[in-house]
Parts: sequence; structure tokens; C-alpha cells
Amino acid sequence: MAVFSRYREVLNADGTAMTMREALALINATLDEVLAEQAAAALVAELGAEAEVARDLAYRLYLVSERRGRAADARMYNGLVQSWPEIARLAQQAPSVAAAQSQMFEMAGPDDPA
Repeated sequence: MAVFSRYREVLNADGTAMTMREALALINATLDEVLAEQAAAALVAELGAEAEVARDLAYRLYLVSERRGRAADARMYNGLVQSWPEIARLAQQAPSVAAAQSQMFEMAGPDDPA
């Protein structure tokens, strides 16, 4: 987002000035992508090794969607498969839910209401 506030104008790929609406749409799309990856990473962290089945399923659904001419579905499944390395990296960095819950109880002292 800093690029949009640092410069007087930002250009589209074709060299025309980007409108505020286009800039906000681009920022929103990027934010949606990042939040979706973070949510997927939390789920992958929770599922552990079983999460690979979800990746395989997404790839198979991509192939089926492509064969049946469902381009929008194919793009969605392909996007998940393409994002998988980043999702897996984020999942490894995310603390597990059980660890986070145990840390909450460890932080509370004996007199603290939990």
C-alpha cells in the first residue's frame, strides 16, 4: 500500500494513470489473497499431515473442472494448488491451537480468572 501513498501517481501496465478505484480494487484483491492464505494456513496447521489430501483433492478437482469446461472453478482450484507452498510455509510458522490455548492458561496466574 505504501507505493500508492508515496508517489504522485501510479501507472497501469499500459502506462495510463491508475485511478483511485483501480488502486483500491488492487489493494483489496491483494488483501483478500493474503487473508485467504492465512486462513488456509491455519486450517493446514490444524490438519497436520492430513492436509496433503486437501491439496491432492484440489488438484483433481482442477483437472475435472478443466475437462468439463468450468473455467471459473478450474481457476479457483488451480489457485489453491499454486498457493500451496506459501500456505504450507505459513502453516509451519503458525502455532497450533492447542499450544496457543496452553500458553493462555500458563500466562494466567493462580489468582487470575481464566
